[in-house]
Amino acid sequence: MAGKKTKAVDSLANVASSIEAPQINTYHGAIIAPTGKPATAQVSFKEMQRLHAMRMELFGFGGWLASALFYVWAYVPEATLEAYGLTYLPSKHWAVAVPAMIVVTYVFSLVIYKAINLISTPGLESFDTIFDTHTVPLPKGTTFFDNDTQATPGIGDISIFDVNSHFFLTNPNKPLKEA
Repeated sequence: MAGKKTKAVDSLANVASSIEAPQINTYHGAIIAPTGKPATAQVSFKEMQRLHAMRMELFGFGGWLASALFYVWAYVPEATLEAYGLTYLPSKHWAVAVPAMIVVTYVFSLVIYKAINLISTPGLESFDTIFDTHTVPLPKGTTFFDNDTQATPGIGDISIFDVNSHFFLTNPNKPLKEA
């Protein structure tokens, strides 16, 4: 029995000695594979998640530290801060002005965003609301109002004439004449 264990240990030792360990090139920081060629720098998904989590932890700690320093500066009286040797600090006026400016900028950006969208949208009387460069007509013979139980039709734009005939005519099977 002892001989079998020795043979197994010897064979494992031979295998282990035949495998070369990767070497680290100190000049470039690249990992050299046992074949002598640089290994590919692919990072696993788990490693990417770990690195992302570490970065978020650092940002979170930095944000917490900045908030704590801001609140200390904003709420501790000037005399106390000067007693600790902090003599060159901005006016306490900025403790109210900067957050108010941030809130006003955010609200103003919402108004500007809405205004830009309204300016760039064509008017209701414009034919650009019906046909434009991105219009993709449906293939001929595609039914889109009659039989809802079948498969979804191909992707495309329904003609305004078909929509109007469906919603506003008493007999939707009779198509409108196109202008």
